[in-house]
Amino acid sequence: MFEEGKPWWVPTGAEVHAAGYGLFNSATKIKIPTWDEIPKLGYSPQLVQDIQEKYHYFGAGFYIPRVFIAAVIGIRFLLVTDIFNSEDTVKTAFNLLFGLSL
Repeated sequence: MFEEGKPWWVPTGAEVHAAGYGLFNSATKIKIPTWDEIPKLGYSPQLVQDIQEKYHYFGAGFYIPRVFIAAVIGIRFLLVTDIFNSEDTVKTAFNLLFGLSL
C-alpha cells in the first residue's frame, strides 16, 4: 500500500495508473469494465496488474468526472429555473442537503 521512503499521501504508481485509465475509460466507454474484463482491453500485463490491484481507484477515476458533470448540469438547471424564488423551497432544499431546518 505504501512505498518505502514516501509519505502516506503520495500515490503509488499502481494508484496513478488505475485512476488515470479510469479517467480514460470514462471518456471512451459507456459502462465501466468489470474486473474480469480488464485483461481483455489490450493493456500491458503490468498495467492490467496495477488496475486489478487498485480497482477502486479505477472506479473512482471512472465515476468522478461523470458525477462532476451531473452536478454542474443540475446546478445550472436550478440556477436557470425559478425554483429558488420560494422561501419554502429554499428551506426544504437546505434541510435536505444539510439535515438542518431553518
